[in-house]
Amino acid sequence: MTQKRDNWCLFALWLAATAYNLTKPYHMDDAAHLLIAQWIAAHPLHPMRGLLNWTGTPEPIAATNQPHLYFYALAGWGRLFGVSEIAMHTLQSLFTGAAIWLMYRLARRFVPDQALFVTALLALNPAFFDEQNLMVDVPLLSLWLAFFVTLLEGRFALAGLACAAAILTKYSSLCLLPLLAAAPLLARRPAALLTLATPLAAIAAWSAFNWWDYGGIHILGDVPRSGSSQEMPMHFFSLHRIALRAGAWALTAGALCPFGISALVQRRLITERAYPICAAGFLLLVTGVACHIIPDQISDALLFTGFALNGAALLLLLRLPADTSGRLLWLWLIITTGFYIAFAPFIAARHFLLILPPLTLLAARTLQPTRPARIFALGLSALLSLGLGLSDYRTAVFFRTQAEAIPASMPGVKLIAAGHWGWQYYATRQGMREIDVLAPPPAGSILAAPLEGDVNLPPGIRLQRRETITANLAGLGVFCAGRPDRLYVSGVFTGPWSLSAACAQHIGIFLVQ
Repeated sequence: MTQKRDNWCLFALWLAATAYNLTKPYHMDDAAHLLIAQWIAAHPLHPMRGLLNWTGTPEPIAATNQPHLYFYALAGWGRLFGVSEIAMHTLQSLFTGAAIWLMYRLARRFVPDQALFVTALLALNPAFFDEQNLMVDVPLLSLWLAFFVTLLEGRFALAGLACAAAILTKYSSLCLLPLLAAAPLLARRPAALLTLATPLAAIAAWSAFNWWDYGGIHILGDVPRSGSSQEMPMHFFSLHRIALRAGAWALTAGALCPFGISALVQRRLITERAYPICAAGFLLLVTGVACHIIPDQISDALLFTGFALNGAALLLLLRLPADTSGRLLWLWLIITTGFYIAFAPFIAARHFLLILPPLTLLAARTLQPTRPARIFALGLSALLSLGLGLSDYRTAVFFRTQAEAIPASMPGVKLIAAGHWGWQYYATRQGMREIDVLAPPPAGSILAAPLEGDVNLPPGIRLQRRETITANLAGLGVFCAGRPDRLYVSGVFTGPWSLSAACAQHIGIFLVQ
């Protein structure tokens, strides 16, 4: 009876996540993924030779920093079912369901009495629920979970296949290689080290294909560039940037993982009364911001303090487990965190998503959370996902709507679009020409561009603003996924989300002078 109840709950979690994302307009990196997939559909043997304007000028797709397995899946699905939002998000929902089911299987192994609770914590986390879109992160997480499920079950050959697929989906999955090597040694099955040959052969085959395709090895950063790109090279490394990324990672952890308070309760530094007190305090903060009693600056400072304290409290959970399976979870957590802090160009909630499974599993096993702790964690996660999800959804709708409305309001005018993400995809579909920083638009042209986020313009261009289109995009009146793109880029002094009654996005209409 319990298993049947759990199955229905898992189905409900998948259905809720799918329903939220199914009709959501393309958003953030979806545009780049779609353009790459459409190129692959037409040129499957030369995936890197197409051009993508993602940094202000068309550059070879090889200049992007991701391998193409997921893009091939998008291309094949799009050929079969079209590239509408519903069609492509249906594909994403399959990965969403796989991630939820695999997380449950993993939780049944580690915390069988809390398996449904831990799975719900992952599914209702904003990094999972709100950021599905069409991006690579949920499919990547499903592959990582498949890797660890098979690894911990001793099916090392399948784990090697999952590792290879994950690496060909995103290079950060190189983190899995040390774990694939460690597991057979911890299990005293050294012969299983041969399974490392599978991902290594996949990397070699992909690299050889790259060389044949465009004359470089993509995983080594051997890519053609126009010289105008503002992206940081994949190998860029400095202690200063590491410190900034570590700070952003700590704030992201404190903003997305609700177990810091439970760690303090377990150490008897505070009592369980902290749960209702913190919940009431947060609701008072939300109400104060929504009613314009608490200004955004004070709200930001209070949230920063809360994120930092909760993130610091999570360090109390980082004990090395005594059992082999627990140590593999611990290594998953530590190696992935170290990789992103050392090498990621920025920190985002979707990066932190990859360590949420081991973090929540280790926390649940260490803390054995009581009923008040579970209610607090699930309630906070669900509230954040609902509020931030509405904000993010409305942002995506705003860019799609304006990409259609602006050309309709200016018939016969040749419009130029600057900026990317979902705005870029929909604007170009409506006939706007993409900006090229190496070929400035002529005087008298009309340029439309979002005023928040990354917008690349030709140097020295002179613009006269003619109109500003504004939309307040707060979810439930106060939760803000932007300002400008925090849910997708966490700042070292901000965290991945905020509260603001004036959570707005703007599109400027300019005359080129």
